Amino acid sequence: MNSLTPVDLPIRRDEWLELSGQILATWAIFNPNGPTLSCLGWIDRGNGTLQPFYRWLHFLDGKAWSLGTVSTREADWAEQVLDRVRFAHDRLGAMLEPVFTCVPSFVTLAGFEGIDIALRGALKEATAVREADWGRQIYYLRKFGDRLFDRAGEEIREAVEKIRNDPAMSEAQRAEAVRLAELRYGRVRAFATSVAPSYVSAPFSDALFAEWWATVTAPDFVGAGLAQLAQAWVGAIYMVEDTDLLDEVQASGRFTPFEHVRDFLLRFGHGLWPASVSTATLRQELGLPPSLREPGRHATAAASGVAAAENGKVAWEPMFRHDFERFKTIVNTPDVDARAGAYPTLADALLGEILHYGITCDEAFIPTLSGFYSRCIEHDLPASLRHEIERYVVSFVEHGAVSPNAFLPFMVEDPDGGVAATATIDMVSLFPVPDDDPMRVVRQVVGMIRSGVVRNPGALFGALLHLGDRRVTALLRPVRDILAKPAIDVAVRCTTGFISAATIEFYLDWLEERPGDLDDELFGSIASGLALDRRNARSDLVKTGSHPFPVTAVTPEEYKRLGAMVPLDVYTARIAPRLYALYAKEPPPKVMEGVLRIWGLPLPNPTEVPPAHDQPPSTDRDAPMITAAFRCHPGHLVGRLHVTHEPDDDPSWLVQALARIGWKRVPQASGPGVTVFGVDEKPEGDRSLDEALNLVLAAHNLLTANGIPVTEGHKLLTELI
Repeated sequence: MNSLTPVDLPIRRDEWLELSGQILATWAIFNPNGPTLSCLGWIDRGNGTLQPFYRWLHFLDGKAWSLGTVSTREADWAEQVLDRVRFAHDRLGAMLEPVFTCVPSFVTLAGFEGIDIALRGALKEATAVREADWGRQIYYLRKFGDRLFDRAGEEIREAVEKIRNDPAMSEAQRAEAVRLAELRYGRVRAFATSVAPSYVSAPFSDALFAEWWATVTAPDFVGAGLAQLAQAWVGAIYMVEDTDLLDEVQASGRFTPFEHVRDFLLRFGHGLWPASVSTATLRQELGLPPSLREPGRHATAAASGVAAAENGKVAWEPMFRHDFERFKTIVNTPDVDARAGAYPTLADALLGEILHYGITCDEAFIPTLSGFYSRCIEHDLPASLRHEIERYVVSFVEHGAVSPNAFLPFMVEDPDGGVAATATIDMVSLFPVPDDDPMRVVRQVVGMIRSGVVRNPGALFGALLHLGDRRVTALLRPVRDILAKPAIDVAVRCTTGFISAATIEFYLDWLEERPGDLDDELFGSIASGLALDRRNARSDLVKTGSHPFPVTAVTPEEYKRLGAMVPLDVYTARIAPRLYALYAKEPPPKVMEGVLRIWGLPLPNPTEVPPAHDQPPSTDRDAPMITAAFRCHPGHLVGRLHVTHEPDDDPSWLVQALARIGWKRVPQASGPGVTVFGVDEKPEGDRSLDEALNLVLAAHNLLTANGIPVTEGHKLLTELI
């Protein structure tokens, strides 16, 4: 089990909605400065790996911490998750601040019995809970029950009365503090009608805690609490929506609208509100006016204004198709508020506002458009519909009605790789450039990737890479090393269905310059680009020439001539030596084996292309000079690996290679002519069958890949299976 020490989990708000996992429990605090929601859960990282996390949400901020990883292949994986729940508050408290800062208003449980018990125990032992005034807690709980707004009003009144009588403050200071509190909360009905509380303080006790826990986890209490929490979230935003504070938080990416909280919990299997509950419906419940910052101003109560068709895709009839003149008038209206109320659906609003920017190229409008695009995503405008909107923009650009700048919102704001990549290709392919500087727009896009202003840098990088032009790939070369692995994984998936020599050779150059050893986590991602381009090819021709900028400047015949197409089999033969060299360079297990198969190339015999890493000493002897055998000792699933070799041979290359996959040399059992390897021994039953099988398979594959006969490997594998 790895360390419980928590570390920051740098996942952006929109990225949470692309992950999958499970929320185990949440607890809410009805804070006068804005409600907060804390969540414990895990992210499913694939291959049986879970990443437990703690996430804290507030409408003006948010934070998440990773609590290590857990493998479901281990028999005690559930207990390991429990350990992280039990110790999360202590470990985080030692690092930054306690998970439990006060007694929660209510707790939601996902129904994992062990987790529920562990969370209850963690809360019971939390310092903030044990040091709370439990006479006060029970007074409020018994008086107000699930009426959290009324309780909050009296709690604020209590705080104001304490200020009014604070001896540490001067009379003028007290008067000013009370005046500001009355000014801030005076329009909150629960505060305006509240009275100062009257209770008898009491210390923590098991009986009071049990009463509290039974109340705040009861389904009826939780249901009422969730309804009020949603209203409080939207109401808190309303309190500051006309201030610079909200603008600043939105610009920094820390703003958390209610829709994100709702969708995050739904995504992680713990839906607390249905999708029909939104900012628009909650503002209506609260009697608040429609928000100028929310898409509800641009759409009907149906949120996005689109419906699900029978094939599962969204059905949207764009306004410009049936009322073009009206749509044109709205788009050309200078006043943003006048435009906002005129669009019939959210999709029409996004298309119209993007076209407005493409017509005016008004830089002052960029922050407004950027924020609106982000809110469209938060309000469930699907990627398929955003892609459709982008295709309509292409038509307007090609007809000269708007500038190609209209593609920028898709490139900068859209988290979907397909949408952002398509817009990037359209932008650089349609933007007019001077004859003496065809790379001008490409350089600008490269600058956007380098600056970090775009949500999905991998999509922009992949789009430029798959244009298939060596002038473009030369500009990408300095940028490739700043891309993180997730961005590279996105970039290699931006295939177009056509193979370009410039793209393939960019991958080959990149791989040849990398170490390619077992510590090289990017080698496999880059190599997968070679496989994806070949697998997704829809033509048996390869472009070896260039891409025109803009594409509208050449005829179809000129485009074909510039492409300089060659047959796929001819090009495959041309790059085969480089592919085989990369296969030889990579240690087992070899990603390049799959690449060779996809390109239709036969796998080399291990004796013809020996691995370049940790390569055994060459020998002129005909017979194999190294053999290996597994010995399964009683009481252990794996046992020892005996490697026999010439007494004078140096097996250090094999020692290093096996050490990387968990097999260590056993000095006391080794001697001249025999080197013995073992894994960390565990008592029978402590190592799972899958773990033992993986250890033996990894060693067996490494040995056979290097031409070393394994005399008893298959027998042991059969026994394990």
